[in-house]
Amino acid sequence: MSAGKLEGKVAVVTGASRGIGRAIAALLAREGAAVAGCARQVNHGHFVDDLDPARRARHLVAACDVRHRDEVTRFRDLVLARLGAPDILVNNAGIVARGKYRDAARGNLGRCAGHQLEGCVPGDSGVSASLRGQGRGRIINIASIGGRRGTPLLGAYCAAKHGVVGLTRPWPRNCGRTASS
Repeated sequence: MSAGKLEGKVAVVTGASRGIGRAIAALLAREGAAVAGCARQVNHGHFVDDLDPARRARHLVAACDVRHRDEVTRFRDLVLARLGAPDILVNNAGIVARGKYRDAARGNLGRCAGHQLEGCVPGDSGVSASLRGQGRGRIINIASIGGRRGTPLLGAYCAAKHGVVGLTRPWPRNCGRTASS
């Protein structure tokens, strides 16, 4: 197998147990990165199942609820000890809560925002210090077209994803860089 574009890099992907997160983690691994994936539960399939068995040992899968700072800290320390400082952080963890508009006031908005927004902030602050210490790296926050347009029965989800977009846009200026878009 030839070296991939990301050989020698370390990537962290939150929400890596299924869906887009699993696909992103598997792709990064196939491109040569050592990938640390986390999810609230890891007792079911995860991205390493999609890889050649000989390459699975290079990667890390751990339980971590990104809404809880202590779990993020434990996960970060595990990543640093096993794989080294990350070069890429993909904040993907989140949930979808379906319901009518009135249901947003009954907990869906808080649940979605807790996973989408709080998941970006602790995930970033837990790992980005390692990225900044190296003077390089990429942070990728996964939003959704739902963050730009409304979707019936997904009001809380769309509001939370819009929050991810709003949280992400000022980052380049906050980091001393100029936003390109």
